[in-house]
Order: sequence, then structure tokens, then C-alpha cells
Amino acid sequence: MYITPVFVSGNYKMGSLKNLTVEDVNRILGFTANCMDDPMKVKNSWGFKVRGIRCGIWDYKGGDRFSFFGPEEIMVELFGEENVE
Repeated sequence: MYITPVFVSGNYKMGSLKNLTVEDVNRILGFTANCMDDPMKVKNSWGFKVRGIRCGIWDYKGGDRFSFFGPEEIMVELFGEENVE
């Protein structure tokens, strides 16, 4: 799967990722957090495209759960069904 970084994370929460660390997300996407976000709410934020579809992942205050924007099917392909809610 070809992942292209973009500098916009997501418009709104479409689901959650669990059982992952920042390092896991960096490794799977192939780059570190690349988006500026509200520093009062978000510590790490990634924006990317898969098959031309914009997706995003962000944490809330550095917590152990991540929110995502984009198709659930893409998140399952990237992170595994057991980690997508």
C-alpha cells in the first residue's frame, strides 16, 4: 500500500484506533507526525493519502487512543481489524 503524507489530518472523527503507540503509527505510516493541530488538544497528528483518499490520525492530549478520519477499510488494512473501532 502506497502512503503519501499530506499536511492536513482530518475534518472530524470517524473512528478510533486502540492498542497502538506513537511509534507504531510512525512505523506503519513511514513518517512521524506531520500536521499542526490544536496544541491544547492534540499532541500528535498525521495526514496522509491512500489510493488518493485523504486520511488522518490524531491523539487527544497524548492519550493511548487515536482518532481517525477516512475509510475504516483503509485503517483496517494499515493497523489490523483488532485495532480499529
